[in-house]
Amino acid sequence: MKALVFAFSLAALATTSHALTVQVQPSQGKVEFHATGRPSMIKINGEGKGPEGILTIGADKKVTGELTFDMTSLNSGIGLRDSHMKEKYLEVEKYPQAKLKLTDVSLPETTGGKLPSVKAQPFKGELTMHGQTKPISGTFDLEGKTAKADFEINIAEYGIEIPKYLGITVKNEVPVELTLHDLQVK
Repeated sequence: MKALVFAFSLAALATTSHALTVQVQPSQGKVEFHATGRPSMIKINGEGKGPEGILTIGADKKVTGELTFDMTSLNSGIGLRDSHMKEKYLEVEKYPQAKLKLTDVSLPETTGGKLPSVKAQPFKGELTMHGQTKPISGTFDLEGKTAKADFEINIAEYGIEIPKYLGITVKNEVPVELTLHDLQVK
């Protein structure tokens, strides 16, 4: 009899603890990159629309999901550089999207369906870009309805030719910032 009561209790607990979802739209954020040239006197900063996707926060506080980013939306503020970046190096006609799949992200306890505040929380994922999928890791901050993630990619690992112009090359390592605003938990 005790086993039957225990089984019913577990079943009731399972039905009341449900996953929370966060739907992300491109208008809710942005993706930025900060490339450095060799020699390091040149800085190339670019920005694109925010990603799109659905993230799920499970009862175990693990976050899963996939975010898709429109590579054609990247803009560095200089038309010729943007053309070279998109056409020659990123080949956005062939690879128009990048995808970030979260593989290891945990949150502290959520209360009342609200997202917790965290600083420099580590995360791991898989980034698919330019037809290549590689593991990435970084950190994220979460405050209210805003999240900001920082990670670095090695563009050579994704089969992207190292950009060169007038004897200046871009370093392989490119820091990326992903910012999301107005996050709604459902």
